[in-house]
Amino acid sequence: MSVHWSSELMKWEYRDLQATAMTVDYSGNNVLLVGRRWLAIKQLSFDDDSGDIIKKYPRHSKYDAAGAEWCQSYPGQKLCAIASNQRVDVYEWRSGNDLTCICSLKGHTRVVSDTHFHRQEHNLIATCSIDTYTHMWDLRDSRKPVVSLCAVAGTSQVQWNKVASHIVATAHDGDIRIWDYRKNSAPLHYISAHLCKIHGVDWSPHHEYQLVTSSHDGSIKYFDINNARRPENVIMTNFPVWRAIYTPFGSGLLTIGVGWGGLPRVEQAGVIGIWIEGTLTHRLVGHTDTVQTMVWRPNTHPSNYQLITWGRDQTLRIWNMHPSLLKMCSHFLPDDSDMDEDNISDEQNYSQNTNINR
Repeated sequence: MSVHWSSELMKWEYRDLQATAMTVDYSGNNVLLVGRRWLAIKQLSFDDDSGDIIKKYPRHSKYDAAGAEWCQSYPGQKLCAIASNQRVDVYEWRSGNDLTCICSLKGHTRVVSDTHFHRQEHNLIATCSIDTYTHMWDLRDSRKPVVSLCAVAGTSQVQWNKVASHIVATAHDGDIRIWDYRKNSAPLHYISAHLCKIHGVDWSPHHEYQLVTSSHDGSIKYFDINNARRPENVIMTNFPVWRAIYTPFGSGLLTIGVGWGGLPRVEQAGVIGIWIEGTLTHRLVGHTDTVQTMVWRPNTHPSNYQLITWGRDQTLRIWNMHPSLLKMCSHFLPDDSDMDEDNISDEQNYSQNTNINR
């Protein structure tokens, strides 16, 4: 198998922050980094690559941030949520670069493992915990959840469907439950997906019934929730898979894991894999320690998709998705026929011209 090794477009290092969570705002221009002592906002600019932080805000906490998320709807574009220990703090980024905590969601009795803003209703956010509960909160009255979903096992992930706005998926050890939050007495579907803990769940951006799961057992599985007894496809790796997310274009999948088999140890945890139709086609190499978060940069042009990552090496990186990769994912641009020759020289910048045969 031929695999491209690619390097990042931009890189910034912030060791003083000791951040454990990262998220990008709706505009795609601002990154929030969260550590125990600081909240920091970095503006993404290619004109100024000095790496300067716009503003730092003190955060006095005994606990690392388990996750951070910026609301991805236009009405809620100023809202972001930070999960830490048993609560979730919701902030508003107001004019004048003023980041203010507007409420704290305190309904879980164990550590919060994940949060997810609703994709249309910006006042609705889901939180989940190993206390077995998934809570839906209306930020206009944050004193208690408006809906609570209960399972036998603790919940590691919660994800709103990207197409059907009333559907939500939750992960419990090796199982997936699919809920209609309007009828929350019981799940719509149970999926026995993996033998080990599920680390990641992602809904297809194109099909409301399709999702992908990634697990500590080293497998990535594609499911149709209406026929979930058997996965539609399975990718077996030789490492625990921390996250697997769909590409917003075509049919690709991105993964981050704990190790990459035959690679040198220093590179194992920092490699991002790009899979097309179950085949590893690209590796994004640059991080020298575990990649903690990867998110697609919102509101970019269809010909300029970019990935933003944060790792334990305390570096923030931006990666370009080259047109040749878009084509491999069956994503074609209107002017593809005119671009082929022009992109030959760009390909040398995109890839290190190294083909690795496995």
